[in-house]
Formats: sequence, C-alpha cells, structure tokens
Amino acid sequence: FTAARQEELVEEVLDTARAGGNGTYGPEETEKALREMRVDTLLLSRDFLWDRSDYADHCVGTAFAQGASVVEVGGPAGERLQEEGGGIAARLRYRLPDDEG
Repeated sequence: FTAARQEELVEEVLDTARAGGNGTYGPEETEKALREMRVDTLLLSRDFLWDRSDYADHCVGTAFAQGASVVEVGGPAGERLQEEGGGIAARLRYRLPDDEG
C-alpha cells in the first residue's frame, strides 16, 4: 500500500465507524469484531505492532484465520490511527444491529 492509499483507508475506516457503518476502531471494539469473525481488513499502526507485539500477533492470527487482509500503517496515517484508534481498526464485512459507534 502506498502512503496515500494508507491515508485513504484509515480515513475511510474511521469515518465509516463513526457514522455507524461497517468499521470499528480501538482495541476493545476491534477485538470483539475479530472474535465474531466480522473483519474484512485489519489495520495496525507501526507503533501498535512495536508496543503491543504479542497482542498484535494474536490479532493478526485471528484476522488471517477468517480470511481477512492485514495492513500495517505507517507515516501520517499510522500516527492518525494511533491517536484516534489506539493503533488498531478494522473494515467490517457486516455490522451487528446492536453495535455502537
């Protein structure tokens, strides 16, 4: 992924999640979506991968087990993901009716 594509993807996922669409961010909500096998694309900032490597490995393994893509996000997009989503977010295959933003 190019830096521009990473920025587009982070913006898309964060905006979609905030609008109640097929996106989620933050460790708790993203892990919930991973457990429920709803993740299409998992986004991880480089800081998240470095600072929480064991947890990141668990999330990546869970994503791969459900056929999801995993994108490592660096640069400005990674910084935004770190600041706004705790370094982790996901584009979802579908959203459950009781999901909250």
